[in-house]
Amino acid sequence: APTLRYLNRLIHSYIRRVPWESVSRIVKRHTTLDTKECPRLPEELWQDAIQHGLGGTCFESSLAFFSLLSALGYEAYLTVNDMGTTRACHAAIVVLLKGRKYLVDITIPVHVAVPLDPQKVVRRQTPFHDYTICPVRENAYEVIRSHHLSRNAFTLIDIPISLPDYLKIVENDYTENGFFLKSVVMVKV
Repeated sequence: APTLRYLNRLIHSYIRRVPWESVSRIVKRHTTLDTKECPRLPEELWQDAIQHGLGGTCFESSLAFFSLLSALGYEAYLTVNDMGTTRACHAAIVVLLKGRKYLVDITIPVHVAVPLDPQKVVRRQTPFHDYTICPVRENAYEVIRSHHLSRNAFTLIDIPISLPDYLKIVENDYTENGFFLKSVVMVKV
């Protein structure tokens, strides 16, 4: 059965085995004529991760992890979030367990599932960073990490995105205004 402990083990394993990287999407964009065929859906991302050690950027990687969580029986939804002044540029997952919401972000990464509380600041320590989740307005939280030059990681917009709308966002991310299509970036814990 889905538990918080198991969820944290999944997060721990994922961020150590599946890198945040832009190479796979750059290659996919340059080798695929039709933009609609560009998104690396979960089956493709998992196959590339297992066979070639590839990963993805936040939109596709979060979708793959979300599909894993759903297959394992977790109740969750995808979110699209802001980073500084850039709107709708980062994906994360909210998991519901025993009546509580937890932020799950395997791409920044946030190294544990962190509970969300609209009434108070929540802090969690990990060996890498300490995380502070601050409610800033209805359905919005600042995600702050210690030990990083950019302490404000992103603003979580806690509003579920439907799968069709999310897939449209992933596809649009392969257009000329898409993120990380011109620079190679790799991060692995």
